[in-house]
Amino acid sequence: MVIESHHHFGNYTATDYGWIDESMPALRRDLLALPALQQPRGFSGRAARMGDWKVIERYEDGRVHLSNLRDDTGETKDLAEREAARVQAMRERLHAWYRETGAKFLRAKEGGPAPWSPKRGP
Repeated sequence: MVIESHHHFGNYTATDYGWIDESMPALRRDLLALPALQQPRGFSGRAARMGDWKVIERYEDGRVHLSNLRDDTGETKDLAEREAARVQAMRERLHAWYRETGAKFLRAKEGGPAPWSPKRGP
């Protein structure tokens, strides 16, 4: 499993970053907007890859997104619902990594709601 730690998945567009052209496929893939995952202000999370599969877990609420990178390099199709067992297995490995490394998560502000963490669940 490969961990992609603390990503900021934002609304980057080719218009905003016109210098990222076809000669830079990795940057185009990894930086520019992923339509299925796009949010108005972006989000932070951690991603893990196992073989052709990539799961992204959001810090804010624990929601997940799953992509098959072989079939969908642009990560435009969220397969999390269809592949629930795969998501569960990948999350278990990711959460084991959290425990092994002592990963830290958001803490509540004084008087505020408790944010998501893998200990609390969705």
